[in-house]
Amino acid sequence: MLAVQNVPAKSTFAAVVGASRGGQATRTVTVNHELGLHLRPCSAIVSTVGKHQAEVFVRKVSQSVNAASILGLLSLDAAPGTELVLTATGAEAQQALDAVTGLFASDFPEC
Repeated sequence: MLAVQNVPAKSTFAAVVGASRGGQATRTVTVNHELGLHLRPCSAIVSTVGKHQAEVFVRKVSQSVNAASILGLLSLDAAPGTELVLTATGAEAQQALDAVTGLFASDFPEC
C-alpha cells in the first residue's frame, strides 16, 4: 500500500506530495505492502514502466534507481513504511506515474 496524490477515495492511500511540469512528474509515496517491495511487486513495476514512453526513477533517501531495473528496485530494500520519491520524464511521464502508483494503490493484486 502507498500514499499517493489523486487516488480514489476508496483507496487506502493518502496524498503525500505530487508535482508535474511539462514532461516531468514527481510523487512521494510510502510503501505499506506488508512484505515491502519484494520480487513480484518489483516485476510488476518494471512491466508497467515498460508500457510508457517515459523514464521513471525511484529514490529512497540518497539512492536512486531506474524503475525499469528489477535489480535496482530490489536493491532499495523498501520495507513497509519506506518513503519513496518517484520521478518520471518523457512524453508519458504523468501516465507512467499514474500507472505505477495505481499498482501501489491496489496493493499489487497479482502479488
